[in-house]
Amino acid sequence: MVDDITFHLAKYDVLGKCLRDAASAKYFHVEFEKRPYLFRKKMTLFVKFVYIFNLLLSYAGLTAIGIMQRAGTFQCKSVTVTFGQDIWENAWVETSPGRTENMVLVYSYFNGVYKQIDGETKSGRPVYKEMKKSTDTPFDSKTGAEISYCGQEGAWVLTHEHIRKSRKPEDVSIV
Repeated sequence: MVDDITFHLAKYDVLGKCLRDAASAKYFHVEFEKRPYLFRKKMTLFVKFVYIFNLLLSYAGLTAIGIMQRAGTFQCKSVTVTFGQDIWENAWVETSPGRTENMVLVYSYFNGVYKQIDGETKSGRPVYKEMKKSTDTPFDSKTGAEISYCGQEGAWVLTHEHIRKSRKPEDVSIV
């Protein structure tokens, strides 16, 4: 079917003179009937118009989808994460304001549902906040973890405002 369509497009001079000559050459056992020049010219113009119209329509559709993607229309509203059983042995956790302790953290503590925060972005990508494990609603008194895109790392990272790599508060809290 695609061969037939391509052959007819070549025969009507849509795909260039070289392919038109190849499609019109008398290499076949059956010779194709020749239509009057005026009909062929109109058909060539019509087919070219349809081809260009489809091309422009496809380009407009892709442009619209690209604009909608940048606006966040197709982004996930929530993500379910399972980190596995890895352990972080030297995590600095702020247990109370101004007081940090060196603790062992299991990444599976951060398993669960993370929902997109409306309007909040980092590096042009959405930010996802950790929800309660039982009800999938935001934490009331505790602070949940956050998944966001880090432009410096070029990757999605899990962060928590009370967990750090070192005791220094200015260190990035990438978990």
